[in-house]
Amino acid sequence: MAGSARTERRKQPPRLTNHELLVATSHPTRVKALAILREKNASPGEIGKLIDRPAKHVRYHLDQLRKVDLVDIVAERSSYGGRVKEKVFRAKDRPYMDQEGWRQATEDEQLAITGQALGLVSEDVSAAMLGDTINFPDSSLLELDPNHISRTTLALDRQGWNELVELLRETLDQAITINDQAAERGMEMELDLIPARLAILQFRSPTAA
Repeated sequence: MAGSARTERRKQPPRLTNHELLVATSHPTRVKALAILREKNASPGEIGKLIDRPAKHVRYHLDQLRKVDLVDIVAERSSYGGRVKEKVFRAKDRPYMDQEGWRQATEDEQLAITGQALGLVSEDVSAAMLGDTINFPDSSLLELDPNHISRTTLALDRQGWNELVELLRETLDQAITINDQAAERGMEMELDLIPARLAILQFRSPTAA
């Protein structure tokens, strides 16, 4: 029952305020730290090693995220032979802006948010290509359905454009629900989960389809 209630609460991504999302996306360290913390709890030192930044630098940006309630501290542990106490952080909600919040952002702020997201997508794709995981070459994963990578050109009227935006928003909501349900099964059945990335892109092309 508790797991079901938790999944129900997470079906909708949190509609963060404009200020919260801008804090989350205003610096590359915050974007990368949140991406790491959505996958596992980690200390500033651990995050710093993954993104090649000093722990003190990461700690500052985690403190900024904590002020807008996007991360919190879940534990404290000793490191360096017990000489240093490190706080362990976790991500609380996924940074997500609804249409009203997006309209409130300035054009420069919108460009910054989009640029950060596209930068992470580019890094994810590059890592998968270099790691040879883009098409599930591992023989142990052959029972999986194929991954989905496609590019489609469209020509839409205003109604069609808005319908597509709503469809993709619903797809994101469903993807988050599927992820939460998989996490619950993984804990209950002690399953190894498959790391995955989902990128949803829709944009107006400067040229005709």
